[in-house]
Amino acid sequence: MQRLSTDFGRHAAACVAACIMHDAPELAERSAVVLHDLFGMWARAGIDEAEVWEEISKRLRLGDLMFELSQPSGRSIERRRRQWNVTSTKLP
Repeated sequence: MQRLSTDFGRHAAACVAACIMHDAPELAERSAVVLHDLFGMWARAGIDEAEVWEEISKRLRLGDLMFELSQPSGRSIERRRRQWNVTSTKLP
């Protein structure tokens, strides 16, 4: 697991470097390697891929809900001033 983690970190750093350099072909190649390493780490840790995709799905649904709640509802102006407003686009 140590070697796999080290490889993942090295490949992730190369992926970030390719992104900074705007080198799309290199970024695509490095991204594939990073994902391959990540799948390997999940397998070694006994994590089913479906668990990860479900977590991503939950976060996306939550983000969509937060966005929907932050939109004006068409009620009176007084009512809109008191409405809860989400100011962050970051997912939990």
